[in-house]
Amino acid sequence: LIRLAGALLTLDGARLFGFDRKATQRSDLLFNSLLSSLGLAHLCSLYAPGPVATVVLLVAVSWLTLFVSVAMEWAMLRLHGLPCLSLPFVAASIPLCIFFPIVAHYPPATSAPFSLLGEPAFLSDEARVFLESFGAIFFAPHAVSGALVLLALAWRSRLVTCFAIAGYVGGSWLVQLLGVQELAAFRNVFLGFNFLACGIALGCVFFIPSWGSLLLAVLGAFFSALIGLAAKALLEPYGIPALAIPFNVAVLLALAAMRHRVVTSFIPANVFTHARPEENLLAHHTLRARFPDLHVPGLAPPFYGERVVTQAFDGPVTHREQWRHALDFEVLDASGTRFTGAGARLEDFHTFNTPVLAPGDGTVVRVCDQVEDNAPGRNNLDDNWGNHLVLRLDNGGHALLCHFRKGGLLWKIAAEEGYI
Repeated sequence: LIRLAGALLTLDGARLFGFDRKATQRSDLLFNSLLSSLGLAHLCSLYAPGPVATVVLLVAVSWLTLFVSVAMEWAMLRLHGLPCLSLPFVAASIPLCIFFPIVAHYPPATSAPFSLLGEPAFLSDEARVFLESFGAIFFAPHAVSGALVLLALAWRSRLVTCFAIAGYVGGSWLVQLLGVQELAAFRNVFLGFNFLACGIALGCVFFIPSWGSLLLAVLGAFFSALIGLAAKALLEPYGIPALAIPFNVAVLLALAAMRHRVVTSFIPANVFTHARPEENLLAHHTLRARFPDLHVPGLAPPFYGERVVTQAFDGPVTHREQWRHALDFEVLDASGTRFTGAGARLEDFHTFNTPVLAPGDGTVVRVCDQVEDNAPGRNNLDDNWGNHLVLRLDNGGHALLCHFRKGGLLWKIAAEEGYI
């Protein structure tokens, strides 16, 4: 009931405060509010506040998560191209974890969380913690609840299940390798859940399922284990659980680093949305069969309209050796002339002062726009590229755009789409 009420409050809050309700209904925004509602329900089961306090807290937490989700999505996705994952849930839940022990009238429950189906006695400690990690997805760290979640995942997607198990095994193995023998001791901070969540996210959500993504999933679980152990040591003295901090940090770290690869064929990024990993895998291999050079980073023309390539690869004049892959684009009129009049001024040339566009999504890493403009027919051998810009492309490699007029370089983030 609290989860459902939290979702409804989030949608009503979006309408009340003027947010785009359709955008709020997207899974990444609404999902965080659902998690916050589940977290609140879990804390209420431990500290048992009154019904009035529960309702007030539910409204506050739902709307706080909504505001944090909208702000983080703009700051991370639109500006840096990274998802906010469940960081809004973490940001909204940490104040609750600090708040409850201070104001609660009752001490937290010391017994194991109640389960309607009971806990099977025949399970080993390792198997119990494994299943409880799946149940922790819904703040129900019970073996039976986890078994039901695991069966639901297996019914929905066998790939998701396999990568979840791989992430869990990799993370828990590293914890034991580091000398932490009792993985159950970390149950309260949901460390096992962070492992399997890393496996799913890096193995088959943000990347196409493959042996390479399996390696990345296990590596992400390793990162999550180290971050989780450190977060536990730092936060536990203050009564703050690590929640999904290890998962968020590990996955965002991997995504940010993988965006700057030059070779993307080993672990191809998932360019498909709203589909099961099995469907994404099939679509990816279909495209690879139809387009053998699909993994090669593509570039868009850096201009609108028509241009003539007056010197291309291995050009007869300057496109030699390390500069052999350069292209010169010029504007010619109907008669094939590059300029009007005598061509004595830069303004006489059709190409001069025309806009240049980014050939792809990326990050500006170098700018030079203070070189004096050359007079027609003259060369500047000291600054051969003149005013230029270097763009690090999201799909791999760099692009060098050269020969701008002095002071003519302007760039901005297109907030509507998230590219430059």
